[in-house]
Amino acid sequence: MALPIGEDGPGPRPWRTVGAVALAVGAVLALVATRLPLLRQDVRFAEGRSWYETGLWGTNASSDISSGLGSSPVRYGVPVVVAAVLLVVTAALVLGAPRLPARFAAPTNVCAVLAAFLLTGSGWTVGQVLLPSLRNEDSGFVTVTTSLREGVWVLALACVVALAGGLLVQDWPARTAAPPPRPGAAVVHRLPDDAGGPVIPVPDDTAGDDR
Repeated sequence: MALPIGEDGPGPRPWRTVGAVALAVGAVLALVATRLPLLRQDVRFAEGRSWYETGLWGTNASSDISSGLGSSPVRYGVPVVVAAVLLVVTAALVLGAPRLPARFAAPTNVCAVLAAFLLTGSGWTVGQVLLPSLRNEDSGFVTVTTSLREGVWVLALACVVALAGGLLVQDWPARTAAPPPRPGAAVVHRLPDDAGGPVIPVPDDTAGDDR
């Protein structure tokens, strides 16, 4: 019969509970980041000024240039949302560990790491995409000012919190050594057969002689 994961207490270990909360907080921060702008560019020219902001779902712009912007074919918010869902599922599995069979322990550990790495990898990809745009230009006719927005910092914080949670919830079972033989019991040695046949058990009659 399968033993529960939390067999040594009424609930998950304290650091696993903290890790589960961190996973849930990381998921919430990631979802918040999908609704915030990541980058803003203000364009000033002789006739006036315009702006546009880049987020995980595309680009928003001022009314004078919004009609000329096409929809972005890449939705960077998709992997972020998927990672957030996995983080929430993992947090639920960790908190419910005492009521789950032991076979859920390894998938929970792996899911925590994968979800945290997926979110971090998505944030890294977004950063590499935005990095070339982090420049200001002043040609005399047009001035472009670029600034990072709050979405970048929220996404970065979500990655850090998720990674911390993924590490804290790790709980691999310890390997236990085989118990020593009872005094007076026969010890059986298994000798390999050089011919490649079956292993031959040989009883050790000296195990009980030490009295």
